[in-house]
Amino acid sequence: MSDLLQYLQSQKTSSVGVPIKDVSCLLDGRPDNISVTELNELVKFASNQVGIWESEWMFSPSESPHLTAKEESEHWSKLWETWFETLSELIPDMKEQSERLHSLSVIQYQLSKSVDYNKGRPLIKLISVSTAQIAITLNKLGIRGLAQHLYKLALYPKGTVGRTI
Repeated sequence: MSDLLQYLQSQKTSSVGVPIKDVSCLLDGRPDNISVTELNELVKFASNQVGIWESEWMFSPSESPHLTAKEESEHWSKLWETWFETLSELIPDMKEQSERLHSLSVIQYQLSKSVDYNKGRPLIKLISVSTAQIAITLNKLGIRGLAQHLYKLALYPKGTVGRTI
């Protein structure tokens, strides 16, 4: 497991997704023989990988979706869940906080991708921000279905996978 931890540490600051096959040869099943701190680092790293790959998938063109990104996102999500469950067994009080951090991490990558896409497009950016604000307000009012639809329109550009699913 130390080889895996060293490899993940070297990849930690990269904003490029790490293919699951690059770490699968370093995996030796459930990480039972590592410290809670190291396990928490694995959970965070896997969460970041889910965010990176999912944003690649969701922002890919719907006419030619990035299927590798979808598969990588699914594999990393399963690995995150395995490590997360192990961590939750060791520290049950952290379960809710870790789930929330995972959701925020995934959303962070999607928001970052959206901001990058809208650079140099001031009108699109204004429409996106306005639509997102309306969605937030509708969500607070309990109109969740419409809020989710508007937020999807605000976040994902036209013609992307995220907009079509």
